Amino acid sequence: MEFLQQETLLDLILCIAIVVLAYIQYRNSKTALPIYIGAAFGLFGVSYLLTILRQAVNYSALLMTIRSAAYLIIIIALVQSYQKLTEKKK
Repeated sequence: MEFLQQETLLDLILCIAIVVLAYIQYRNSKTALPIYIGAAFGLFGVSYLLTILRQAVNYSALLMTIRSAAYLIIIIALVQSYQKLTEKKK
């Protein structure tokens, strides 16, 4: 297995771990932030899986959409978290 594929496999494993931890954190806290983080890293994991399966070339537009959606989810989560913090300060 070449280095780039090993790195992508490690990325996929870490994404799975983050999704699991985000779910556990959501169950304990009932706040939305862990769900957003888990969803974003779940999408990143899908893109890594497609890369490992050597389908990245066939689905390059889909991968760009998936990764963009993941980044957008993180941005939305951070904005909502910031808004909640500023509301508490008022």
